[in-house]
Amino acid sequence: MSTKNLHKKAIALLITVFFIMAITISLGVGLKYINSSKKSITSEQFTLQNSILLDDILNILKNSQDLSNIKTSQDLALFLSSSSTIPFQSNGINVVIKLSSARAKINPNTLLDKSRNNAFKVFLLNNMINTTYADMITDVLGGVKEDMSYNTDIFDKNPYLFRNYIASYEHLD
Repeated sequence: MSTKNLHKKAIALLITVFFIMAITISLGVGLKYINSSKKSITSEQFTLQNSILLDDILNILKNSQDLSNIKTSQDLALFLSSSSTIPFQSNGINVVIKLSSARAKINPNTLLDKSRNNAFKVFLLNNMINTTYADMITDVLGGVKEDMSYNTDIFDKNPYLFRNYIASYEHLD
């Protein structure tokens, strides 16, 4: 074999290797774009489902006989406080809306953390409530202090008050 034929075969082999590499790279890039488009479609489908659900809920609320009697914000507050579940019916579909209060889910024992206690005080200030309430809860939750450095005079008024954690509404009162 001559060196000329050997060079031709080497060049042909090199071109074949580059061609295979180009195909492999283009397949990888194509699969990457397919994966990102799958995520985009899933996100768009979720957004569409949320939009349809919100439209259905708004239509139910607009066409509800129970809500048609509500004319003022006081009527709405009375309606919401008097029922924890609201059954609706729209186009033969029964829908039950459950209302719950955030107050039913708060754990006062978490207020021992300074950042949460400060956030609670800011919340109380924003709602025009005296922050002494937060100080009182902190004192009750904080346990016995040897130096008697409490934030309020709650233990001066009631020295036998339970001081480790709030276990019931009686302790909170």
